Amino acid sequence: DLVVLPSLIEGYGLPALESMACRTPVVAANSSSYPELIKDAGVLVNPYDIELLGESITELLIDHSKRERFCMLGYERAEQFTWDRIACQMINIYNKLLR
Repeated sequence: DLVVLPSLIEGYGLPALESMACRTPVVAANSSSYPELIKDAGVLVNPYDIELLGESITELLIDHSKRERFCMLGYERAEQFTWDRIACQMINIYNKLLR
């Protein structure tokens, strides 16, 4: 029904991205790479605030319309991270460096 990622340290955030691409809402820590990656397409919480983490999980499990909204927002956000798009961005960076 949802993915919970209260990680204190996360590299790129692929578990969150994969979840959003599968239309699964994400509750994640508001630290590391998650805020930049997820933005407003998921629920970001202080990973040290266990009560807020539990409330966020419960709210998404109970509120079906909110969960569906985050499913769609997450899917739309994940579409911005295709391999083709990343490859084009890397080519542009290399071209700038070569100039």
